[in-house]
Amino acid sequence: MSGRLLERISDYPPRSMAASLATHTRAARQTEFGVQTRFGCSLIPSHISRTYFHTVNDRLSQMLRFLEQDPNDSFARYAVALEYASRKQPEQAIATLVELRQRDPEYVALYYQLGGLYALAERLEDAEETYRTGITVAIGQNDRHTAAELEAALDELDALR
Repeated sequence: MSGRLLERISDYPPRSMAASLATHTRAARQTEFGVQTRFGCSLIPSHISRTYFHTVNDRLSQMLRFLEQDPNDSFARYAVALEYASRKQPEQAIATLVELRQRDPEYVALYYQLGGLYALAERLEDAEETYRTGITVAIGQNDRHTAAELEAALDELDALR
């Protein structure tokens, strides 16, 4: 029966479905993707559960496969680091960006992210050195915009001290 219910209500937009069920059921509470009943059953439309949850869980593994296929792909390594950071795994993100820095020190985007991660980890000296190196690399590439962003980040770092 619940399978049929999910199939029938999956035709409706999730927000409308959640609002409608919450209105008619006092014991229901709205969640991000549907309605959770007082019994703990989550009514998530099947089209959302198939796409969203599958995508979130596989994104990192897919990026790691890309990196495995071409270990010299700086963008893939950078994307893996950002995914680790978004998953609240700063140690892995830092390690991945440090490896990127060793492999491709001219990849200017890494300096802003790595400096920020160092600052969050309260490694302020490392953050300062990273921002300063990034400014030098950006100026060497005639990338004034990135250099200005790194200088602003360095100023914010100085304000934290």
